[in-house]
Amino acid sequence: MGIAREQGVRVIESFHDLQDTPQNEVLLAKIAAMQANGADIAKIAVMANAPGDVLRLLQLTFEARKTFPRLPLAIMSVGTIGSLTRVAGFMFGSDMTTRSAANPQPLDKFRLRTLA
Repeated sequence: MGIAREQGVRVIESFHDLQDTPQNEVLLAKIAAMQANGADIAKIAVMANAPGDVLRLLQLTFEARKTFPRLPLAIMSVGTIGSLTRVAGFMFGSDMTTRSAANPQPLDKFRLRTLA
């Protein structure tokens, strides 16, 4: 992070679990560690295997926003079921989202405009 700071570049520290959605306590600890490491933005991307994973991640997002009010957050689920977190995450406290070029079913600009 030192070189990035010297160059005036903001740092996104991220945690990915492309198999599962860890428990919220685990994810909150990951965000706390990112903040302690000096990250400018904390990113969490996890696999949603069931609708309950999506609900739990949105709850985590809400809790993380209250716990880390000044830390920009990018919290999302991957996979088809997880698409909701990319569209509605801002309502729960996520500041941004990302999309992978390898995503087989990306939300295209038309759909995003329609949903917004």
